Amino acid sequence: MTVHFTWFHERFRVLPANVIEDTVRIYARTYIMMLLSTQLFGDKSVNRVHIRWLRFVANLDDMGSYSLGSAALVWLYRCMCRVTNRHITNLAGPLHLLQSWIFCLFSLLRPTGFDNFSFPLVSRWAAYLPLNNGKDQRVINYRLALDRLTARDIVWEPYSALDVLAVVHPKILTEEHYRLWRAVISLIYFAIIEWHQVDSLVPQLGGGPFLGATFADPRHVEILTEAFQRGSSQAPQRSQLPDMPDNRRVERRHRIGTRDTGREWRWLDDMMQEDDAGGDDGGIDEHRVRQAITRRRGLGAWYPDWWWN
Repeated sequence: MTVHFTWFHERFRVLPANVIEDTVRIYARTYIMMLLSTQLFGDKSVNRVHIRWLRFVANLDDMGSYSLGSAALVWLYRCMCRVTNRHITNLAGPLHLLQSWIFCLFSLLRPTGFDNFSFPLVSRWAAYLPLNNGKDQRVINYRLALDRLTARDIVWEPYSALDVLAVVHPKILTEEHYRLWRAVISLIYFAIIEWHQVDSLVPQLGGGPFLGATFADPRHVEILTEAFQRGSSQAPQRSQLPDMPDNRRVERRHRIGTRDTGREWRWLDDMMQEDDAGGDDGGIDEHRVRQAITRRRGLGAWYPDWWWN
């Protein structure tokens, strides 16, 4: 269901001159598909374009009606949930948006020398490229800054700054869009559904008194009181899966018998052979013959005589 990015790049890299409008639309659809698959909804492959976006770019006039920002946020939430598993080492998703959000809201973590605002706001950090040396020390400094983080170190209203208001289009700051930013609602990205629960974050950092009243559900549908009740008693029980490494190979070797288990069975069989033969050497010789036959049959482990009987 994916196409390699190289194919798109080689086929649609440069728009030919003097082409008709339909050709321009084809190149526009290709660019949008590459932008979605590699920037907003990129996975760990980083070089694959998913063809599920074909139906959404078929009509370019409808592109403005899709909430791609919400879908990108859902994909980022799911990627962050996956990376909490100790077996996952890489984080996918729109990480440049996550980094921009961190720099805008947490003043202690942002780099110095990036004071020029532009739109989109993420372009403010476009030239930021940290050096590879001293990564361990930077990690220590970031962890120390997070441990000392207080509510006063967070920019609660980043869009109210005069520098931001000077570059952001006034339509974005209208009440219609403003209510959507702080809506407690479910976000959908194909089969992935995540909650946009900004109301649960603010009270934890002491921001409830002045921001709690601004959160609302934008839908004009009455929600029952039971729907707002949260807690372990209201949530369905989840299936508890053991958090353990994959030991199927080890368990399989235990089942078929190994060199250690072969020695244990050989000792038991030798004792049985001695009892049957009355202590004569014939039992031992017969055991050696059977052991040789077992090896010639191509089995990787030793089996007792009663296995073949």
